[in-house]
Amino acid sequence: MRLPPEPVARFLEELRTPGRSVLAAAAAVGVSDTAAAKVVNVDVILWMAIPEFDEAIGRKRAELDADVPADVEGALMWAPAAGVQAAAQQPRIEEMLRAQETFVEEVFDALLDELGSPEAVHSAPQP
Repeated sequence: MRLPPEPVARFLEELRTPGRSVLAAAAAVGVSDTAAAKVVNVDVILWMAIPEFDEAIGRKRAELDADVPADVEGALMWAPAAGVQAAAQQPRIEEMLRAQETFVEEVFDALLDELGSPEAVHSAPQP
């Protein structure tokens, strides 16, 4: 399915609205969800190639970075409530949360280790 250029341009403009989802942008310009998804797949590749992408990533990273101290405080409060002896220091956890790891699972595992969470105990399967 190929959309005429005008709805595509309006759809892409709607997507640039802060907080606008793909479905909301599609509804705003009257295109189907399927057509919108196809446009988004192509647009993402194009979007990543323009300077505005880097600017948007920079803004989002700044937002996330601003939340790190409160997130660390929450993690340090959670640990004792979960029965874990938190030996971690705030700067170390902040460093971990600011790491740009590809897989969040690796950061999460490292964070649990840093907070002093015990290793998981795997029981033998029951026959």
